[in-house]
Amino acid sequence: MYSKENNLGKINISKNVLGNIIQNAADELSGKAVLCSSKGKIGKNEQKNMTFFEIREDDDGYAIKIYLMIKFGAGISTISSQLIESVERDIITVTGIKPKNIVVVIKGVISKNIAKRNIEVRSDEIQ
Repeated sequence: MYSKENNLGKINISKNVLGNIIQNAADELSGKAVLCSSKGKIGKNEQKNMTFFEIREDDDGYAIKIYLMIKFGAGISTISSQLIESVERDIITVTGIKPKNIVVVIKGVISKNIAKRNIEVRSDEIQ
């Protein structure tokens, strides 16, 4: 449970709500990317256990880190920026709170085999 207090009161957000927002945003990528764990594992357990993202909360707000595998030929910056914009928009719509930072970590590229990578794209780098 993540909470934020403002002049109107306290807002509590469960990890499942954030996970569903991220999953819906990933579904909008038309199969060009899939969510994975921080170790690059793809599967139903990662989806069920919400291991495809981490959230860190401090006084300034909260930062979200999302783990992703992209398909060969998909543009890393395009996919990352679409996911970041969609997640940020939906979180603001649902909670009224803008995340401090969203980071997408590309854990690999899927072709015939998975080529492991560890590329970070941050929301503050996208303009």
